[in-house]
Amino acid sequence: MKRTASKVDKYEAELAAWFRDENLSLSAARQRLLEQHQLSVSIGSLSRFWTCREQARMRDQLLARVATGAELGRTLEAQYARQDAPTLNTLVKLARTLVLQLAVSDTADRPTLKLARDFLDTALKHADLERRREELSLSRDKFQRETCELFVQWSADQRAREITESPSSNSDKIEHLGALMFGDLWRK
Repeated sequence: MKRTASKVDKYEAELAAWFRDENLSLSAARQRLLEQHQLSVSIGSLSRFWTCREQARMRDQLLARVATGAELGRTLEAQYARQDAPTLNTLVKLARTLVLQLAVSDTADRPTLKLARDFLDTALKHADLERRREELSLSRDKFQRETCELFVQWSADQRAREITESPSSNSDKIEHLGALMFGDLWRK
């Protein structure tokens, strides 16, 4: 949309300082234009002028953020292509940093903060799941190792060998070996 020229165009920087820095009202800015520059303008015209400028400024800021985000995305993708994907721990740290940056940013809105917190929560839940998987893997490895160690010990035991080599059924062998290995603890 093409903007038409306005007689207040040359005072845009001054108006920006008045509105943004001094928080001047439209009425006060109109009065100042008249007093300092002998420029008479209606409040409606001044409002349309300033609204148009602010919308353009916010659009430019948004486009700059999108461009920055896109550039960051391209940079990260290039780094990921050259090396392994980041670890979960790295992603959790990144999410925490993002939440903290958004929390102190004057441009963050509630939906963005919620999205960042949700991402962090998801990353932490995934980290907990990974930790549990690792614990399960370690427990399984320990169980397998201990079972093999016990098997070596039991196979050296003459009584265990007699039970395993007997013509009894597997269920009877298990019962007898369980009683031999675990004593009074078997089947409690």
